[in-house]
Order: sequence, then C-alpha cells, then structure tokens
Amino acid sequence: MRQGRIFTWIWRVNSLIILFAGVLALASVLFALGFSVRDRLVSHQVEDVAKIRPPSAGKTELKLSQFTPVAGTSVLVAALEAQQDYRASFSSKEASSTRNHLFYDTATHEFYWLKPGNEALIIESQSLPAQAYTTTVKPATAVVYTLVSKDTNQDGRLTSQDHQDIALADSNGKRFRVVLSQVESLKGFSLVAPHRVVMLYMSQSQLQAADIDLASQKVLQRYPFLAGIPAVP
Repeated sequence: MRQGRIFTWIWRVNSLIILFAGVLALASVLFALGFSVRDRLVSHQVEDVAKIRPPSAGKTELKLSQFTPVAGTSVLVAALEAQQDYRASFSSKEASSTRNHLFYDTATHEFYWLKPGNEALIIESQSLPAQAYTTTVKPATAVVYTLVSKDTNQDGRLTSQDHQDIALADSNGKRFRVVLSQVESLKGFSLVAPHRVVMLYMSQSQLQAADIDLASQKVLQRYPFLAGIPAVP
C-alpha cells in the first residue's frame, strides 16, 4: 500500500516536470515565431550600405540631394544617393548610400561629376578647414518660397509630390512673385551676387539651373544639365 503511494507521488512529480518542460518548449517556439513575424513585417533602414548584386534585390533608385554651397568657392554640390530595397533572411531592408557628388559652378554654369561611375560608396567627405572662420552676419536679401497650388498627380491631395511653384519676396515680405512654375522639386539655391540668385530644380525629369535677378524678380537665363541623372549601375 505504501509502495503504491510512493509510485503515485513519483508519477505526479514526473507529470509536473514533463508539463513544465512542455510549457518552456512552447514558450521558446512562440518567442522565436514572434521575432520571425516581426522581421517579416518590419522594414529596416540601413545607412552607408550598398548591396552588390543581391540575389533577392528589389529596385535601386538614384536621387540627388539638395545642392549646398561649398564655402569660399562659386560652386554648389549635391550628393547622388542610392536607395536599395532587398530581402535579407525574413526581413525587408532598405539600404542607402552615397555614390557620387554633382557640382555646379555658378561662375561658369558648368555641371560636372566628382568621379566617373557610381559603384563605389562615399562614406564621408570633409572640407579643410572644417568650417568658415567668420562671425559676420549678413542681413537677408530675399526669401524663397515653395508652394503647391494644384493637385498635379490627381491623388485628391496637395502634397510635396505635386508640382510646385517657386516664389521670391523681399525679406520684409513685400514684392511676392512666382518666378518658376511646374517645378517637380527644388534642389537648392544660393545667392551668387548681391542681386542674383541661382536656383537648381527638376522640371520634366531634367535638372536645370536658373539665374534670377532679385531686383526685377525675372529669370535671366536657364542652364539645363543635358547629361541627365545617370542610370542605375
């Protein structure tokens, strides 16, 4: 009788151990499954990465950043950035990288690339000296406005995806005037003379530069980038 109770007790202990082990195994499976589902649903952004002929690559798109002045020169520069979508493991990833730099000389109206080809990554670029050593603050000459007034992509909304109008006004808010219409995107601008501003913009899928006189608020000349944005390598 006593032996039977001992066996019963041992059987119950074994049952509890087996149940506990089963719960742990189930929890481990659910934990792993949760991570797998999360990776399937979440898209990861990876900076300074270029996928080389990925087996499951999506599209690669090259875009220009905003043009910014190079201190002490008559040159503006923009980065050529690559955006790649691809699948890695169970997750969807987006890799971005800088492939080249496009320069525009406001004195000669010349566009030119930093280097041939867009395969190599540019991890970092630094100017020497690192910053302009000046404390002079110049008053504003004019203000540049970007406006959206028409639903050009027919999506029922006015957004930055629609064509834009670029306007100028004096720093005091007077003499507001649209100087460029139906612009796809404004890529940068810079004051290159006391009364002259250069604007770089995309129009009809073509990069263009426009010299604008601030006194008359009129376009003096347009300079298209005839080579166009390069194809995806």
